[in-house]
Amino acid sequence: MSRLAVVVLSCVFLAAACSDEETNSNNLADTGVTDTGATDATDAEEDVADAPGRDVEEDVDEADAAGEDVEEDTTDAADTSDTTDAYTDCMQVQVPATVDDVLQDSASIKYSTVVSPRVEGDLRPLEILFEKYNNARFLGTYELGPGTVDENFGNCHHCLSIPGGSASRAFFADRGTLVLNSDPFTRKWNVEVTNLRLIEVEVSSTRESTPVPDGACIEVADFTQQGTYPPQDWTCPPTAWFDGNACNCGCGAWDPDCNTGTCLPGDPHCQPQADGPLPIVGCSATEECVTDPVARTTECATICDWSDQSQTDCTTGTCVYDFGPSDNDLCIKEPLRIAPAVQIGESCPQTGYQVVCNEQNGYANGYCDPNNVCRKLCTSDTECTAPDHTCRIFEPPTGTLGYCGPTPTDN
Repeated sequence: MSRLAVVVLSCVFLAAACSDEETNSNNLADTGVTDTGATDATDAEEDVADAPGRDVEEDVDEADAAGEDVEEDTTDAADTSDTTDAYTDCMQVQVPATVDDVLQDSASIKYSTVVSPRVEGDLRPLEILFEKYNNARFLGTYELGPGTVDENFGNCHHCLSIPGGSASRAFFADRGTLVLNSDPFTRKWNVEVTNLRLIEVEVSSTRESTPVPDGACIEVADFTQQGTYPPQDWTCPPTAWFDGNACNCGCGAWDPDCNTGTCLPGDPHCQPQADGPLPIVGCSATEECVTDPVARTTECATICDWSDQSQTDCTTGTCVYDFGPSDNDLCIKEPLRIAPAVQIGESCPQTGYQVVCNEQNGYANGYCDPNNVCRKLCTSDTECTAPDHTCRIFEPPTGTLGYCGPTPTDN
């Protein structure tokens, strides 16, 4: 064969090879799909060539000698990590600086803020839910998504989500950073959220979440929210709620500043707080603010004199002796705190409150002990005739009034 014919054939083969390589590259670019980590001959050449001090032919020879496939040998960790994120073209939303709604119970609290624009044509809130389970913490910085305590909607401590079109569908955070600068359970809200993305998930009846294959995703612009959000029935200025300056009484809802931290007598679970009561705002000189952390209410109660039962001090309610939580005998109107018809030795109703019993002429003369039994009042052990009963003084060592009863059991 002539030298000219050899040159022509070489050019043809080179042109075909170049054409094939360009076609592979262009096809990948046209699909718009992120590299999935699978390697072909082109990937192998590029990956090995990128390695410093390595020659493509040397790597191929080494792989052949080991009986291995070149494609497997040249798949590197960088390719794998770069191709795990299959979520693209996420919807972009923003969160206002003001929270729209706060819902709270004894174990959880949820802050909700409607995002913009509409999600799937509907007004949808970003919901940030906190639950007091499994030693959860609520101050500091928390990463969201796989590998964290917040990777699943079913058992997350800090749960960020946007509701879906039904109860079995939602958008749940799979990426982001949450910074809590205050305890959300105090309703004093101070939060920062960055790099947040939520992916479409199926939600089971137990709230376990499973990502939807090829599901949609939502990216949330970084935002900060700050503010005080009292309960809905709070009637005083929001800034007065839990301000640390005074107990604001008669504001409709319970002000945590009104909690004196005094334990109810005979309660084996209670640990008294060191801080004393704050000044009271809203009550007259003949009244005292009655706090109710269970019902989350406060009210001004009239002061009465329980020791002198010859007169009627309370125009409404029952005169209840001072057994620790207050500084005076008070006229109590809360029916869940009074069991007037329950006599000494009878069972008291379990209402979630400290209950007094055995009402006589507008004065409470019994006390429901930790075992929910109505006990007679006393000032010394000699007044307690039942076996194993002693006079358990309400406020030792200075108090003089108590109730006759056994040592409380830890039920």
